[in-house]
Amino acid sequence: MVESFHISLALGPLAVYMIIMAWIRMIPRPMVVNGGRDVAALAIALSGCVAVGPMELFFPRAAASILGPRVWLLLILLYVLCVLMVILASKPRLIVYGLNLQELEDQLRVAFQELDPGTEWLGEHVQSAQLGISAIVERAGPGHVSQIVAVSHRQDVRGWIALERNLMARLGQVRTNGRSAAGFYLALGVLLFAIAGFALTRDPAATAESMQQMLRW
Repeated sequence: MVESFHISLALGPLAVYMIIMAWIRMIPRPMVVNGGRDVAALAIALSGCVAVGPMELFFPRAAASILGPRVWLLLILLYVLCVLMVILASKPRLIVYGLNLQELEDQLRVAFQELDPGTEWLGEHVQSAQLGISAIVERAGPGHVSQIVAVSHRQDVRGWIALERNLMARLGQVRTNGRSAAGFYLALGVLLFAIAGFALTRDPAATAESMQQMLRW
């Protein structure tokens, strides 16, 4: 049987993530997020599921007998290092919330024209020799969410940073009326919060006991 504490731990961070996603979709201007931050946010959202899943399944009992609850610090550090490895191994990309594919492409054409007038476009593919960027523009999720993602790992990080800063400055003056998918994320976040809160407060004594067992106190 799944313990109440495990349910609340798994759903709590995910509920926060859903509510933040709803807030991002409700703000009246587009928001630019680079790929590293997007992966980090998703990793935090899934941290509870990882804690009650793989970490519990492969829990180092021999180390816990020596270190006690401090072994969780090592497990968290291992998780952080795995997330950093995924971020470093991922292709550069910029996700824009609040713009559809065509709107993002229009903004990118202006941004690239300012940064590198010699930028070449071929459909949704963009090539900038001066910035060291070769990427494609595509949808990144439901609603008004689009992204520009590198086609290979051979990119100039400085070019991507310059493009991100240009987009952030430019889109800060843009207003959008899109509210697509905000209601869905908000409803899902509230539902997960309600389930997590109910599971946590249903039996406080059992919750405390589950927490102690999980932390090996």
